[in-house]
Amino acid sequence: MPKIAGELDPDGVFRPYIRIEVSIPNFGMVRTRAMVDSGADHATLSISLLEPLGLTFQGLIEDGTTRGAGGEVEQRECIGEIRWKSKLFAKRFKVIEKLPIPVVGRSDFFAKYTVDFAGWMGDQPFMMIERR
Repeated sequence: MPKIAGELDPDGVFRPYIRIEVSIPNFGMVRTRAMVDSGADHATLSISLLEPLGLTFQGLIEDGTTRGAGGEVEQRECIGEIRWKSKLFAKRFKVIEKLPIPVVGRSDFFAKYTVDFAGWMGDQPFMMIERR
C-alpha cells in the first residue's frame, strides 16, 4: 500500500493531495494536484483548469446544483478521463466555476481505491492508498 505524505499548504496546514491527469477527448490533457476528500461525492474541478484546453462552462452538460463549503453553486458534467499513477478512476466528473483545488471523491476515487488516513494525525501526516 503506497504511503503518500501530506503536503504543507501556504496556510501552514497539511493536506491530502495526489497528482492527477485529466484528459478530455479532442481537447487535450492537463496535470494538476487534487485533494483526496472523503466528504466529496464526486471528482470536481474548476472550469479555470479546463479553459486553457478550450472548454467553457456553458459548453458542458448542465447538471443542476451542488452544495459545498461556499454554499450552493451551479455544476456541469464533463466527459473525460481522470487518472492517478496512470490508472483510470473516472470517466466523467463535475465542474464548477470556482474551486481553489480540485477534489476526488467517493463515487470515483474511493470506489477504486482504499484510503487509510490513520497516519494523518502524526507530526508528518500521511495516507496509505491501495487499489481495490
